[in-house]
Amino acid sequence: MINILTVLAVLFTSPLLWTSPEAVAAQEDTRCNCVLFARQHVRSLPTGLYDENDKHRVINSMFPRPGTVAIFQYNHVAVVRNVEMQADGSLEVVIDEANYIPCRYGSRRGPLAALRIVGFFDPRFRAGDAPPRVRETHLTAYAGREFKAHISGSGFDPDSVKVVLLGGDYCKTWGRCSVPTSVITNLSSNSLAAPLTVNSPGKYSLYVFNERDGRSSNAIRLTIEGSSRSAPVKAPVRPRSPF
Repeated sequence: MINILTVLAVLFTSPLLWTSPEAVAAQEDTRCNCVLFARQHVRSLPTGLYDENDKHRVINSMFPRPGTVAIFQYNHVAVVRNVEMQADGSLEVVIDEANYIPCRYGSRRGPLAALRIVGFFDPRFRAGDAPPRVRETHLTAYAGREFKAHISGSGFDPDSVKVVLLGGDYCKTWGRCSVPTSVITNLSSNSLAAPLTVNSPGKYSLYVFNERDGRSSNAIRLTIEGSSRSAPVKAPVRPRSPF
């Protein structure tokens, strides 16, 4: 497991000082209300979040970082304390929360899907501003052969969109393996085709990233099959994180 804070330090730097659940409790007893607990940490979290539909409406990010609020498939919110990247480029989070167990504080760790997290409220953006989203799927390709990743979803910025590959032995830093806007074809706000040649077999994750507003989508799983490991990745390389 790679601590993503070491490779995406700028992206995952929270603008807020972290407050422990115990310190929050000293200010106000929020253990029986997940929203009040989250708002103690993220002051700009909107009010009026009574049911899951209210909570889903404030989602403005699909990509976690410490200091964001995780929004769940069910009627619950929590605060992201840490983010880690897995070997396949997917993300795992540590969350702090209240009232998941009735009227108790707690913490959990896990992949986004396993925790049933559907999005995030990021205080950098306006509540409800639609982030880029990809239709979740599983792509398969062969090592050393160019292929086009046909991606559909919503919220793609045709003027600044990129496709970023994470995972494997080489693409462990955000932006190191990325496909720039100039070579992406069939580009619109809801679809694109990105050319990739990956020479290292393994499991990866693809993200659609709008460079103009700094927001990334949820992930698409990518499996590269084959035995060639002669060169890691033939893809446009960006040496630093764009965030």
